[in-house]
Order: sequence, then structure tokens, then C-alpha cells
Amino acid sequence: MTDDNWLADMVDLAADEIARLREERRWVPVGERLPESEEWVELAGPWGETIGWWDGETWLEASDETFDSLVTHWRKRTPGPEGDG
Repeated sequence: MTDDNWLADMVDLAADEIARLREERRWVPVGERLPESEEWVELAGPWGETIGWWDGETWLEASDETFDSLVTHWRKRTPGPEGDG
């Protein structure tokens, strides 16, 4: 393998990883799909952003406040620093 091929392969790998991360971190419209039940996710709506979960029937915020139809998008939470949790 020449240096040119190695560099092209690395660029392709980096592009694939960027695409994977973009998809993983994108805001998902609730009409497209919902997260796993009781999985902590980031929520977005007309009130801004918060952390909460979908319990299979309704959206709940960390303080157990119900949001119902006000949630427009969600995304998986970003992992915390190593060793956290």
C-alpha cells in the first residue's frame, strides 16, 4: 500500500465516523420515531431544551413534569466525562 492509498483510506474512515456521529447526535422529530421507553434523552420544544424520557405514553421531564405534545424533537444524551456515572 502506498502512502497515497493510506491517506485516502484514513480520509474515508474519518468521513464515515463524522457521518455516524452526525446521525447519532441529530435531533429526531417525534413524528419520525420515539426513543426507547424510559431512556434518558434530551428533549426540545417551544420552551427550549431539557432532559427527560418517554415512558411509552407521555413525555416526562427530570422533575416528573409531564410535557405531552409539547415535545417536538429528542436526541440521545451525550456521554459524560470518563469515569462519570
